[in-house]
Amino acid sequence: MKSTLTKGMNEQDKSEFRQSFVAAKSVRDRLTEVLNESIDSLHQAQLNDDDYDSPSWATKQADRLGQIKAHKKLLNLLQ
Repeated sequence: MKSTLTKGMNEQDKSEFRQSFVAAKSVRDRLTEVLNESIDSLHQAQLNDDDYDSPSWATKQADRLGQIKAHKKLLNLLQ
């Protein structure tokens, strides 16, 4: 578990949170699967030939990259 998740908490709250975090492994595993599927989908969308004809192609790519980055940050926290 990343210390970022308990930053600023008192020791009792940290302990309770850690217990909840460990107990929620199946939820975290499912969220990890969903986020990984979304990342794969976003990677595939980046390769869509139709988007290359769009004048806003660069904006779409930047948006997808931003979504991928956010998903990866969440995945990192779920470990």
